[in-house]
Amino acid sequence: VMGEEGRRSFFDAHSHVHLSCLPPEASSRAPPPPRSSSAAASQPPVLPPIGSSLHRTLGCHGTALMGTRPEDWAILDALLASPRGDPAAAAPLTGGFGLHPWFAHRFVQAPREDVEGVGATAGGWSWLEELEQKLLRHPGAIVAEIGLDKLWCPPETGVNHWEEQIAAFEAQLDLATRLQRPVSLHCVRAQGPMLELLRRRKELPPAIYMHSFGGSAASAQSLYKMKRFGSRFYFGFSSFVNRRSPKTPEVIADIPLDRLLLESDLEDPSSVDEALLDAVDMIAQATGSTSEIVQGATWRNAERFYGLSHGDVDGVATALMHSCWPAVAPMAYTAVEEPPLDEPSLPEPDHADHTDAWPDPHDITGTVVWECSSVLWNMLEDSRMEVNGGAASKTLRGLTEGKRIIELGAGTGLLSVALASAGGAREVLATDLPCHMPQIRANLALNAKRCSDRRRQCGEAIPPAVSSTAALCWGEEEAAATLGHFDTVVACETLHWTGADILAEDTLELLCRTVQQLSCPGTRLLLAYKVRDPGREAKFLDLIGSAGFTLEHELPVDEALRTPSSREAATDMRVKVMVFA
Repeated sequence: VMGEEGRRSFFDAHSHVHLSCLPPEASSRAPPPPRSSSAAASQPPVLPPIGSSLHRTLGCHGTALMGTRPEDWAILDALLASPRGDPAAAAPLTGGFGLHPWFAHRFVQAPREDVEGVGATAGGWSWLEELEQKLLRHPGAIVAEIGLDKLWCPPETGVNHWEEQIAAFEAQLDLATRLQRPVSLHCVRAQGPMLELLRRRKELPPAIYMHSFGGSAASAQSLYKMKRFGSRFYFGFSSFVNRRSPKTPEVIADIPLDRLLLESDLEDPSSVDEALLDAVDMIAQATGSTSEIVQGATWRNAERFYGLSHGDVDGVATALMHSCWPAVAPMAYTAVEEPPLDEPSLPEPDHADHTDAWPDPHDITGTVVWECSSVLWNMLEDSRMEVNGGAASKTLRGLTEGKRIIELGAGTGLLSVALASAGGAREVLATDLPCHMPQIRANLALNAKRCSDRRRQCGEAIPPAVSSTAALCWGEEEAAATLGHFDTVVACETLHWTGADILAEDTLELLCRTVQQLSCPGTRLLLAYKVRDPGREAKFLDLIGSAGFTLEHELPVDEALRTPSSREAATDMRVKVMVFA
């Protein structure tokens, strides 16, 4: 990713460069005079003078600006509301409004148990009401920067205001949860209390960013492996903060690459370039990756966390969920290859059957084209074109020609499109959780005509297979029984989701039982995954072996079949494609 003047561009997921617009005395300023929330809400934001350094930084890098107190909310409000020219050409700009723990004592004047009074100050003005007004004005903004800090003692008091911090933190968590906004958390010497607080809550915000994470590898695991909420956690690292600790490389290495975020955490825009380059180098060394991989991965992770529109994902043009975090998330439509000039109209979402089954915007397992899917797509395409007439192509043709095929965990429906377009299959059934059905139906409809037209242009007589969809939660025996038995069961990247509220058990056992129920004598299981957790993968292989399946083939994955991003990521994670009978 290149910015203006040929500079490398990064996504700075946690920045304070807007504070360069504040006067020097602002950091020690007392709380603003009392005012009414209605007056604050009615005042249009006024954009302050912006220095050339800040202008260049915001023009080159994707940037998320973090508010810390009402004094800087006004600047952030104006920056986010200001026109930025061509949106397609501008670097992404987003941000968050929140009350930082360093300033909680200035505004929180109520005891912790007085929940409704937490936001009130003298004269009736409420920082919490103003915070909500700012968030409602900017539907894409998150709640940030908030958190806990046991080390900080404000210069004006000389003591740590722990109770006020907790009161402000819990009030803002409640607000973020109610508005369904992600949060960015500051946590210093408070990992234990924060983890305890998060664990005892019945509900959490849709995504949680541990900014400049300073905890141990074990602390990180306790968060991203947390039951129900683990998939919502992201971890940011900055050279400004994290270079100080010798344990940082070990911590970074233990966190999955798709949970890492890059940040500067700086107020001075002139220092951002150097800080981001250093942070990229720090993460690349810790993970054994190249700086290009880290740059691309952290950019995609930031887009996902902030709900920004996606561009090209692994060579497949994709439009995923866009901004705003509404109560009902918009659907994700995927176009394989280039969109045609006259795009066919998409069917309306089917709300009748699953009105409460829309996905959490940050449960991205079903809304992303995973690299393993792209690899398997290429292998299926090669088998169809017979460009590599080896054993792998023959095996894949044997799994599709004349067969009734079901895909489990279809997500975007990419592989079901590939299986149908390969030709020769009798039927392809795409299944996933009910919340993903509108997306899969739309994607199948979007690509059906394109696949047929392309095959006719190539002079191929065999039409694409009939494609259909069905909602299927693994482990639900009655639902699986209505689908019957299949010749080929396809499971791609299904081993690493540990479950959600709809599934009380770990998904490995449920997946195995569902595969077994859909099978009959002669059924083949096509299993594809990227090696991430050898222990978990071995557990599934044991389970499927106990169910009566034996490994028939492990297909070689030709490097030439990978997309560039897949080839790069394979340095750490191998793709496995296996056939069981």
